[in-house]
Amino acid sequence: ETLNDGVHVRGTGNMTKASLSATTGIGSPLVIDLPWLSAQTEPGDINLIARTDLHATLLKAGEGEVRVVAAENLTIDELISDTTWLMVDGLLVAKEMSMNSGVITSVQGITVDKLNLTSEGPLDLNGPSVQVAIDGQGHKQSVVSVEGYIDNTAADWVDLSLTNSDVLHITELRTDKGQISVAGDLKLDYANVDSMLDIQTNELTLHMNNKDISSIDVNAQFTSPHGDFWLYTQDSTITSNAQFTRYDSGVTLNYAGYAAEVGNLSNGNYARVSAEYQHLNSIQAEDVLPENLQYEWLDQIFDWSSYINGVRIREKLQSDVNDDYVEDMPVGDSITVDEVLAYHIDKLAKEIKGEEDEG
Repeated sequence: ETLNDGVHVRGTGNMTKASLSATTGIGSPLVIDLPWLSAQTEPGDINLIARTDLHATLLKAGEGEVRVVAAENLTIDELISDTTWLMVDGLLVAKEMSMNSGVITSVQGITVDKLNLTSEGPLDLNGPSVQVAIDGQGHKQSVVSVEGYIDNTAADWVDLSLTNSDVLHITELRTDKGQISVAGDLKLDYANVDSMLDIQTNELTLHMNNKDISSIDVNAQFTSPHGDFWLYTQDSTITSNAQFTRYDSGVTLNYAGYAAEVGNLSNGNYARVSAEYQHLNSIQAEDVLPENLQYEWLDQIFDWSSYINGVRIREKLQSDVNDDYVEDMPVGDSITVDEVLAYHIDKLAKEIKGEEDEG
């Protein structure tokens, strides 16, 4: 039978416990006013309103839905459902949850030691602080969104990790600060991060910082002066419209900027290999600043050797500088920064020697 909404479960002591079991569902909703509860039904759904702090040792709906509105704090030892909907007016702390998809919102914050996402999701996490360790259960991707507890607001802190899945697919991320750790790759469709974000994938460590661009010991650093950005990783390759200030040898960056910024580039996309980027930084004797970084790249003659969309360096140079400046310039798609630099040094040396001979 179904335990329905005609029942209000009350407890008279701090250690009062109740164990509820039904065959076709619990609550529509059922009001709970006691500190400890265990509830299970299969088939059927669990639908509860908790009026005080609640410690749920077990919430099990099998292939059904677990739906809880908590007026204060909610602690869960184990939750099992097909779909989960939790709205907590206090703090949510859980040891282990298993679900195909869910929406979890907490006014004071979310902490889940282990969340088994038994399908690809989606999973929506909303709170001022979100700390969740997700097990992807072997699926190709796990789809997640994270923001503040009010729609379209930012969390203060996000700590999200994913294991046992190829890709963490974040459809939306809004936070002031955070860290993301994935066993595979990251697909970040939309992000708005105010201060900083650390990312670790299977092959990369990334650091995003809008406050301090000082070099640190990671594979790549970037900033987002325009506010929102997107970013995808595939092994050691990064594709993004964020502005990268530095990255290590072995990392390949595919930059896809805003159309108004890349100007005369035919398709708005180009790739640069990090060895050339590091070489350019060493020539300049300083890190390239993130603000309007693409303009810095477009202004550097050496940067043209980094375009790999089938555009020859000579053709690019001839479209931007005087033809005499690239006279006898080596050509070819595979030309390197060192070859460009050697050419201009040699040309300058000849000009100096000619002036001396005339003198």
